[in-house]
Amino acid sequence: MTIINKIKLAIDELELKAKLIEDLDAYTFNVILKEDLNFLMVIQSNEKVNCIRIMVPKLFQFPEEMLKEISEFIMDYNATSIIFGTLALGKTKDGVRFITYSHAISMERGDNPTFNSMELDEYINYASFLYRDVQEELTNERE
Repeated sequence: MTIINKIKLAIDELELKAKLIEDLDAYTFNVILKEDLNFLMVIQSNEKVNCIRIMVPKLFQFPEEMLKEISEFIMDYNATSIIFGTLALGKTKDGVRFITYSHAISMERGDNPTFNSMELDEYINYASFLYRDVQEELTNERE
């Protein structure tokens, strides 16, 4: 079974409303935490290196004048708080700045080589925690 098929099976088992982006070998879906709080998540297959990438492209959006403060926050958060994956800086073509989250999962595993819905659910829960925590940390810093 291909990695993209394993991703599709896990998404179907969790009954997520996901959209396939064929040219990226990825699925996207919204994670809804509360009525007014949600984020986009991307699960991408990489057959070449036999892994899955999990991404939250826009964990937190911020103005350009906060770049230094946010850069320091990311370095500190990655070093002291994050367990899986990493936070990084991103920028759109029109100059909007944001924090991204990504994590890679190797499919080359000993006894349990199958990516499944339980594992995907754990990563969704972890990304949800990060989303809330980063929002709270940076909102509190502004006040």
